[in-house]
Amino acid sequence: MKKSNVLGLFVLALLLFPVVCQSQTTVLSYSYDTAGNQHMWSLSEEEEEEEEEEEEEEEIPIEEIIAEKFVVHPNPTDGMVMIEWLPEMTQYVEEIKIYNMSYNSIRTVRDIEDNWAFADITGKTPGLYIVIIWLSHEEVTSVEKKILLMY
Repeated sequence: MKKSNVLGLFVLALLLFPVVCQSQTTVLSYSYDTAGNQHMWSLSEEEEEEEEEEEEEEEIPIEEIIAEKFVVHPNPTDGMVMIEWLPEMTQYVEEIKIYNMSYNSIRTVRDIEDNWAFADITGKTPGLYIVIIWLSHEEVTSVEKKILLMY
């Protein structure tokens, strides 16, 4: 008698196993604020989905693409700064100015070569400065790079 009960439970378990495996799953969702703090969560039951969902590619703004084509070095600097850009951007470079953090112009770069320029801010107060490269591009009018002046 005991063998038939055990056998019956085993058969019942085998029959119910596929049903249990295909059941819904509980998903815990979190939301985060701009500082990265978790501030909301919710429980939801969703059926398992196949991995056919295509992730949307994030579109990079044109401003970021163009900004990556310009480099200011060394950074931090002791006063002499080299500003370089990819050759295809040379046609768009109109003017380069260096500003303090109050956006007061402290230097206009005059010696612009093919795809580079030097700027000298030696003797200025140590701190953070902004290099603005003014462009004649249809979509982007300027690129900003920050530099740290140290002694």
